[in-house]
Amino acid sequence: MGRAFFSLIAHCVQQAAHARGYLVWIAATNDDPSSDLELIERMHDHHVDGLLLASSPGSTIPLGKMGGIPTVAIDRPLRGAGVDFVTVDDRAAAREAVSHLLQHGYKRIAITGIDAQIGAIQERILGYQDAMRTAGLPALPYIRCDDAASAIQICKTLRTGKRPVEALFPLNGDTSVLFLEAFEELRISIPRDLAFFSYGDIPLSRAIRPRLSAVQQPIEAMAEQATLRLLKQIEQKTKPSRARIKIPASLVIRESCGCKRKGRIKTIPSM
Repeated sequence: MGRAFFSLIAHCVQQAAHARGYLVWIAATNDDPSSDLELIERMHDHHVDGLLLASSPGSTIPLGKMGGIPTVAIDRPLRGAGVDFVTVDDRAAAREAVSHLLQHGYKRIAITGIDAQIGAIQERILGYQDAMRTAGLPALPYIRCDDAASAIQICKTLRTGKRPVEALFPLNGDTSVLFLEAFEELRISIPRDLAFFSYGDIPLSRAIRPRLSAVQQPIEAMAEQATLRLLKQIEQKTKPSRARIKIPASLVIRESCGCKRKGRIKTIPSM
């Protein structure tokens, strides 16, 4: 639960569960697929009533290994387990964010972020490709960014050559922070030198100048929906429906994308 995104999910889950008389035990796998099954077995040994699980990238757990524990996957699908899955409509959100950048006239839009094996990142890449294809423009390859040094190198690469990139769309909040730090070091001006749209409304987005346009994720709604579905399984002893629930996100339009000072919010209908 090191990332701020999952910390906020944990906080919202705790609130929803505590309001209904349940205690929450939080454990982290640090994105190690081999730890997912070990964690489930430990939870089973402690006789927990149910599990909300954000699985590690590439993790596959057969239904028979779940030990009969009511389980709901949140943010990341739990492959092989046949459980309900609650997530953000990442593809629609990314598509709308890139479409907004295209409306400004930017044609070379790059995407970057963490491990592309993560389901949410895959969905955001598809949304980017949808928007570029609709506009009749080639989609640029996804670029993985792991740390501050790689963010600086990516900036230098994207801004050189005959056709430099005009806009950057990091697909997760931590990566957005790395690039903002790189912009400061390389003296890249937003949006004059490079337009910027963040997937995730990171802290201080309104305080940074220019203020950051961002996809605002419905974390509280996602956490509450996942918690309520799990509690229904526990209390009514129902089986998982294998439903895939997508919660619509919103675009927060500020100035980093090239807009004038607005601060408006656009809700994205789920497809």
